[in-house]
Amino acid sequence: MRTNRLFWGILLALAGLVLLAQNFGLIEVGFWKYLGALFLILFGVWIILRPKINTELPKESISLPLQGLTEVKVEIRHGAGRLTLGALSTPGELISGEFTGGLDHEMDMQQQPPVLMLHTPSQQWSFPVGIGSQGLQWNMGLTREIPVYLEIKSGAGETEMDLSELLVKELILGTGASSTHITLPTHAGYTQVKIKAGVASVRIRVPDGVEARIQLSTGLSSKTISTSRFIPRGENIYQTTQYESGLNRVDIDVEGGLGSFEII
Repeated sequence: MRTNRLFWGILLALAGLVLLAQNFGLIEVGFWKYLGALFLILFGVWIILRPKINTELPKESISLPLQGLTEVKVEIRHGAGRLTLGALSTPGELISGEFTGGLDHEMDMQQQPPVLMLHTPSQQWSFPVGIGSQGLQWNMGLTREIPVYLEIKSGAGETEMDLSELLVKELILGTGASSTHITLPTHAGYTQVKIKAGVASVRIRVPDGVEARIQLSTGLSSKTISTSRFIPRGENIYQTTQYESGLNRVDIDVEGGLGSFEII
């Protein structure tokens, strides 16, 4: 954290010096247009030097019990790095995993359903410059015993989610420049999926026996849809033949910028 504070301290001090010099008439107002470029140069130098300065990141192992919950919403705020999420095999646990880069968590029992919030430590910046050379490495499992509502915001990096054994009722995912692989639930009843991605590669697998309705708004992105299974129903709309009567169904809404999207 010390080197992190040093970096941002230098940037703020530099901005202050430029502002002071401008007030004394030592530089012209137009110099500000060059300051952004200078910041980018410093940022690039920092990215190069960061691994040599500090590659040690704290690692935490966390396990939280169910404590009588009958359903839960899990909000994950993950910065740059790698996020891996799957199902727990141990009964009675809500979440368990290892979190390289640290983790802050709070449970809000006043909301319905109760909300478990997982996010980067408050003393860190959720940005590549503040989380070490490899970023946050979170490997976690969630309970398969109760319905789960997932909301995930991730930055640059990789996300791997195997939700096949989870009772996920809703998945909301916002991601930036990333690679994301998702396997959807097999026996959760009805699941709603909303994905908003930037410059990203997104691959979604709908398990056999699960009916699906898919709507895409992906701009200039490339898309690959298994049309032998997901039948076109209109512009950028696809649906399995038994969607209306399926016991296990997913409703997928994908909005993307520039990237690639695959649904199989």
